[in-house]
Amino acid sequence: MLIKSIEIFEEITDIEDDCIDVFVGFEDGYTYALTVTTVKNILREMDEEKSNFYNPRAMVIVVRKLTQKIISEAIEAYAEDDGFWLKLHHFANKIDISLFDELKAKHIKERIESDIICDLEDLEDEINKLDELSNAQKSKLTASIENLTQLLSFDSQEEQTNRDD
Repeated sequence: MLIKSIEIFEEITDIEDDCIDVFVGFEDGYTYALTVTTVKNILREMDEEKSNFYNPRAMVIVVRKLTQKIISEAIEAYAEDDGFWLKLHHFANKIDISLFDELKAKHIKERIESDIICDLEDLEDEINKLDELSNAQKSKLTASIENLTQLLSFDSQEEQTNRDD
């Protein structure tokens, strides 16, 4: 993303302990509003709130000092990779939480598929040794097949539930 302008519309009272809004204009005409804060400001706010952590809703860019140079460096870094981190900070409070549920379901499905592939590879190795199998090995093979069957039925049940929703 090509940055056209970085504008600070408020006075910085302390370059090491302050929080400001910054507007970043891009060549496509869109302007992103971001909050930039210092480490000291975060620590002071945590002390004031008597908290051991910073508010998770505060999507901020953290810098050592609020100087034009450092703010520009930070924003340029956030604008890399097609502006992923800059866009995330700008739009975070507008993301529908159901998106995360969809991503979680997709991740679970991918993990199950990966487990199935590993189990199938293990099963193939065991089958290749079929002539040499002892009773204990045959029991292990049977258990592997049962585990694979359970994974497959869980995946099918989950897909059916997703279709019903």
